[in-house]
Amino acid sequence: MGVQKLNKAKGVKNDEFYTRLDDIVTELYHYKQHFRNKHIYCNCDNPYFSKFWEYFHVNFATLGLRQLTATYFDKTQFVNRFDYYGNADADITSSVQTPLNSHGDFRSPQCTAIMKEADIVITNPPFSLMQQFVVYLNKYATDYIFIGPLHVVSYKEVFPQIKSKRLFCGVNSMQTNDMLFMTCDGTVQRVPAWWFTTLQADVKKSIYQFTVDYNVDLHPKYDNYDAVDVNKTALLPDKYYGIMGVPLSFLKQMNYDQFELIDITKRGAADMSLRTKIYTVRDYPNYGDLNSSAVLLENNQPKITFDRLLIKRKR
Repeated sequence: MGVQKLNKAKGVKNDEFYTRLDDIVTELYHYKQHFRNKHIYCNCDNPYFSKFWEYFHVNFATLGLRQLTATYFDKTQFVNRFDYYGNADADITSSVQTPLNSHGDFRSPQCTAIMKEADIVITNPPFSLMQQFVVYLNKYATDYIFIGPLHVVSYKEVFPQIKSKRLFCGVNSMQTNDMLFMTCDGTVQRVPAWWFTTLQADVKKSIYQFTVDYNVDLHPKYDNYDAVDVNKTALLPDKYYGIMGVPLSFLKQMNYDQFELIDITKRGAADMSLRTKIYTVRDYPNYGDLNSSAVLLENNQPKITFDRLLIKRKR
C-alpha cells in the first residue's frame, strides 16, 4: 500500500490494518529477555482478532509472563477488559473479562490506568491517532513496542527520545521500509510502517561501509545550515566529518558507535535554520536551501521538501 493510499485511509479513519502473526513472531523474538515476569498490555487489540493477543497467550508460559491484558475500541458499545494469567495457553479464548464503563479508547481513564500498571505496552495503534497515542505512551507507559509510519520519527514527542537513545527502530525495520497487513476483507495491504521500541534488542547494528567519496556536486551544501545534503543513504561520503542531512530511513542503519545524531529538520522546527520550506517555480533555482535535493517540480506545482536527520560521523 503506497503513501497516497495510506493517507487516504487516514482521512476516512480506516485504521483496520491487522498485524500478521509471522511479523510479530519475527520481531518479538528479539525482546524475549524483557518479557519474563512482566505484565503485557495490548491496548488496541480485540482478542477475537488480534495476533498480538494470540502470540502472547500461546507463548505465555514459554515467555514467563505474569499477566496479559487487552482492550480495544468499539464506538457502538461499551467493551470488556480481557486478562489472562496462565494455565490454558493454547486456548486463546481463555481469559477473565471485566466490563469497562467506556468504549475502550486508549485515552479513557480506565485504559490509562491499565497502561500505568502494566510493564510493557505492545500494539499496532490506529495511524490516524498516532501522535496522541505516542503522547500517552510517553506519559504513562514504562516501556513499549508499537508499529507506526516512518514520519513518527519527526514528531516532537518522539525525536528527543531517539536522540537520547531511549527509543529505537525495531530489528525488522532495518530490512524494509514497509510491512504487510491484513484488512477486514481478508486482503493483504503493503503499508509504509516501522517497529518502534524502548527495549534493547539482542542484535547489534553493523558498521556502515562507505562506497562514495565527498563531491561538492553530489553533496550540495545548504544555504541556511552548515551541512551537506545526502539524499540517499548509499551516497554517504567517505572521509567527511561535517554535518550531513540524511533521509529519515537512515535511522534503521544508525550505529551510534559510528555516527552522532545532531538534530532533525522539519517545517515547524523551533530553530529557524532547521526549517524546511515549500518550493515554488520562482525560488527553485535556490537549490542549496535545506533539503533541496528532495524537491521535484511537476506541472509547475510547488513541492514540500522532506525532513532530514542531521548526523555527524565520529572520528
